[in-house]
Amino acid sequence: MKKTDDAVSPVVATILLVAIAVGLVAVVAAMAFGMVGNLEGGKIVSLSVDTQKSSSENIIVTFSGGADLSALTGIRVTVDGNQANASSAYSFPPSVGTIQRYTTSLSGNQRILIVGIFGDYEQILYDRTMNIPK
Repeated sequence: MKKTDDAVSPVVATILLVAIAVGLVAVVAAMAFGMVGNLEGGKIVSLSVDTQKSSSENIIVTFSGGADLSALTGIRVTVDGNQANASSAYSFPPSVGTIQRYTTSLSGNQRILIVGIFGDYEQILYDRTMNIPK
């Protein structure tokens, strides 16, 4: 009978490949979790948006509540990328039931985007295409 040591080489190679794969997975996971760890949690603010036919106030925002409503320091309303004008100056934070009115010269199906400002943090609160009557 001929004695050979061929069986040792494939076993060692397999163990080395598994160790390298586990090491690479650990490095990639550490990088991925490091990037995700820097994200701030989302804010919760409830609001409704309505449109009406009016030359002075055609977008109506009503605040309904939410855990972070008291942290809201401002909002930015844009219609199809153009800043909507506030009908009057509003104080922040709003209370439940506060109604804010905005004006835009655009009509038809337009994308309305409302961004909430929470100090130095901003978050999209509303993003929808709506029909603004002429």
